[in-house]
Amino acid sequence: MLSPIKVMKNVFPYRSTLHNSMYDLTLYTYLAPSKVCGGVGVFSLCDIPKSTMLWKARQDAQKISWSNIPEWMQQHITSITWCDKDGFWIDCDLDRIYQAYYVNHSDDPNIGINENEYYITIKDIKKDEELLYRYSKTEQTWT
Repeated sequence: MLSPIKVMKNVFPYRSTLHNSMYDLTLYTYLAPSKVCGGVGVFSLCDIPKSTMLWKARQDAQKISWSNIPEWMQQHITSITWCDKDGFWIDCDLDRIYQAYYVNHSDDPNIGINENEYYITIKDIKKDEELLYRYSKTEQTWT
């Protein structure tokens, strides 16, 4: 049986004192209505210094063919994944999509992806600031 989790408040980063957990209990972000579009955005739960790793890929990304997904579900999946006419890429179970999937585009981003494919901060980010990524033109399916 796991012992209760005690969260240290007002300390960067927010980490649990539960040392025997098989889960990473660090939490930097939350979801809320975006300030840059009409959808959902990702916001900082605390001040986050530049070069902080926010998320790492859950598994190796895999391309899934649209033929494996019911047609009624495809439009939703295109709104939260990188995709093309043949399929979409995902690095976790569809029912476990995490906050990185909700990061919106900006020409003035504050997060990026490093050589290990980890999402990292490229600027200091203040508490409650929206996290934004500069998607390449080929990733911009909304344009």
